[in-house]
Amino acid sequence: MSLSWQTSTTSLLQVGFSVGDIATLAGAGRAIVTWMTTKSKDAALLEFLDVDSDTLIERTGLVDVTELKNRWGKDLKLFLDGKCRNVKVKASTTTELSKFSWTLTLISAALHASLEPGEFQELLTQFTLDLFDDHPSQEYLRHELEAHIGGWTSFATVHRILDSARHEWQQLARNGVHPLGCIPRNDKDEILRFLKWLTKDKLSKRFTTSSSDIFSLALVLQRIGIVDLRTHKEDSLSEPAFDDKHLIVILTVKATESSSSRASGARKGMPIPVSRPEDVMHFWPYERFIHSNPFQDLFIKGKRQAKPVKFRFEGQAENSWADDPESSRDFVYEVDDRAATDFQLTGMLGKVANQFFLYVTDDMRQTLIDIARDTEWRPADDDINAVMKAICDNRKFHGMFQAYLLGYWYEALSTLVDQSRMESTEAFGSWGWWDQDPLDLISKMINTAHREGDLTMSGGVRLWRHDVLRTAAYLLAGAPTELIRRVDSRTTGIVAKLCILSASMLGMSTSKDQAGKLYLLDIDGSCIPNRQGIVIPGRTPTSSTRPVDNTMIKTLDTEISLQGCPEDFTAHIEPDWSNDRQTSLICYRSKGRVVQRLSPVDCDIEIVNWETALETTPSPQPTGSHVIDIDEPEPPKAYLVPIARFFGAEVATHNDGASQAGVPLLLPTQNLPRARTCLLAMYATALARNGMSPRTPYQPPPALKHAFVLYDEQARPIAFA
Repeated sequence: MSLSWQTSTTSLLQVGFSVGDIATLAGAGRAIVTWMTTKSKDAALLEFLDVDSDTLIERTGLVDVTELKNRWGKDLKLFLDGKCRNVKVKASTTTELSKFSWTLTLISAALHASLEPGEFQELLTQFTLDLFDDHPSQEYLRHELEAHIGGWTSFATVHRILDSARHEWQQLARNGVHPLGCIPRNDKDEILRFLKWLTKDKLSKRFTTSSSDIFSLALVLQRIGIVDLRTHKEDSLSEPAFDDKHLIVILTVKATESSSSRASGARKGMPIPVSRPEDVMHFWPYERFIHSNPFQDLFIKGKRQAKPVKFRFEGQAENSWADDPESSRDFVYEVDDRAATDFQLTGMLGKVANQFFLYVTDDMRQTLIDIARDTEWRPADDDINAVMKAICDNRKFHGMFQAYLLGYWYEALSTLVDQSRMESTEAFGSWGWWDQDPLDLISKMINTAHREGDLTMSGGVRLWRHDVLRTAAYLLAGAPTELIRRVDSRTTGIVAKLCILSASMLGMSTSKDQAGKLYLLDIDGSCIPNRQGIVIPGRTPTSSTRPVDNTMIKTLDTEISLQGCPEDFTAHIEPDWSNDRQTSLICYRSKGRVVQRLSPVDCDIEIVNWETALETTPSPQPTGSHVIDIDEPEPPKAYLVPIARFFGAEVATHNDGASQAGVPLLLPTQNLPRARTCLLAMYATALARNGMSPRTPYQPPPALKHAFVLYDEQARPIAFA
């Protein structure tokens, strides 16, 4: 074991990480490289290829290893128990990267901040292959690089280098140094030319470019740690402040005509302010089309008109305690559409309304009419299949409608997507100006929605959870279209520029309302097992059973505490070690001890079943005090099962030979929502969802009138207080 591994592990153990958490952070068993293993994996790669780092990074003095370690090695951003943790460590205890690893980490951070995810992977792979020139093991290297790129990105994320690079890149856009958004694909060759000059050219000190993006990329690299790199604009009135030791990147006067600068309309990857997403509309390049910028006004109007939208999370899931053979594992969001206008739009505008919105109110109807009038949108074709063409053929209508549509959906999704755990103040949208992709995505989601009249509400719209997750990842997490195409009903999260996860992935699936939430996180995605960015749940291992004994029978008097244990369970993401290690399980622990590892989908299923049962089953008990009258001749009894009884994936069950008839098992999970979710899912798997409802349901005493009761295969009650 290397010294860096030992010091990292010791530091993490001291701040509350378990050995299992550390194994996950290190990517154990997943054929990946993470921030904890970057140094050793990079060294092993160079040793295997018999290459010295000085022959790869030929320019000397690019990085100061000691200065970088002191600057970036003291403040780590880690993910524990569903939250970001700021971990302060001594620089002397952090991993000492080599010159090669530091250089690639800084370049990775700058490229990750400035490129779309797919372009980032492709370009960094090509650049790294170019570093190795004509090495005979190029094919081997190509297959290995994906893991190493993940390691450099992981290191940059955990050590906050990537946060700094993103901030610098977006600030340069706001200052007008480069157009807003990611560098277009057509500047790929120019980026490679710049990086080759930076790392390989030992003779030339100057690099001249007409691309404002390359100029900005150099500024980002300078500010995050590339030594002696300077920039200068050729048309600047000031004299260049550099000498012979400096590397200088010069932006020529032709920059205003460069490919990246003039292609602002084709750029994608928009920074979305979390508190005011409409601010991104300030940057819409509108001068050639209209005299004023209406895009922000339309975005705000879309937001305002989406405020009444309310989502209700429901499951058409395998119901552990019901007799519905048609149930499945799909989850949906129900939206009440009773606010829809009685005066529907007609013609092509009506088809637009039906294809992109949950329902249309009177205000929305008027807004769409106004947009069509102001842009002189008069499509000749009334064919529903020609809707997209009709929109995109009129550039004015396309732009204004897109701004309005985005405002509507950013607001609608804001009630589902929790962004409070973000450290950054910005999310990422994968769209660009006059972009058909967001229209295609939203249209597909609406077209696959169920419009039914047999919901719990009168009428409404049903959206599949994975469709909503796909759309939210595109609009907020910077997930490109080629990634989200692979999302299916199993998906519980997406790892892109940011991570977006279902509540159950964080152990937050503690009620139906909570289970429907999605969480946006700016964390190191390598700590989340995934298949090329798609998070898939693993398989819940079977829980063993152990019957209770009669010594556990307690009288439900005022001395019985229903608080269970003083602390709720913690929840940690782990690989499914026993099956597919690229899939995820949630490890529930009580004070550090493992209770059980569960599929996040199983947690969703059981919490939906539990709350649905509470909603649909009227309580037979009258309202009144929870306290039992101690003068009653026979106070009710229960097998009081301590939480500790479930440690090690063991479920307490009735004793077939000795259980007293009608006496329930009582699990004290009051005020312990994670524990309740975990134990519900454990019972579901232990009993193989074979519970049977009795002819006469168990009647809880007043002290347990709000308890949820499920039944085992012999219809014996198990009560969750």
